[in-house]
Amino acid sequence: MIFPSESARVSQALSALAASHNAFACGAVGVRVDAAPKEVILPLHDMPAHHSAPFGVYAIFERASVSVSGETKAWQSSATGQRHHCPTCGSPVFLTFDGIDEIEVPTGIFDETSLYLPQYEIWC
Repeated sequence: MIFPSESARVSQALSALAASHNAFACGAVGVRVDAAPKEVILPLHDMPAHHSAPFGVYAIFERASVSVSGETKAWQSSATGQRHHCPTCGSPVFLTFDGIDEIEVPTGIFDETSLYLPQYEIWC
């Protein structure tokens, strides 16, 4: 996989600040971010189980920069992790971990899905 140059990443992050929001087709949940992500990852170890796809890309933000409208439903996906999804349509919305001031948002939920390109892959 080829990743963008550092200047392209900075440009991408600045563009993302103005347009990072979504609303699911069901209309029950929306997500808006007000800052560039800390990092964007491509975890490959458990994606089929969580997304019914061979991979999924997550943008990691400070929790304070993400606002969620509507109610989500969460399930305990690990000892400290909670995966939230839309209770109406079942779409994954975000992932949090106890004691960590970050929120992981799948990039596929944003209206502009090419805003956040992965910076690295994780194989476990």
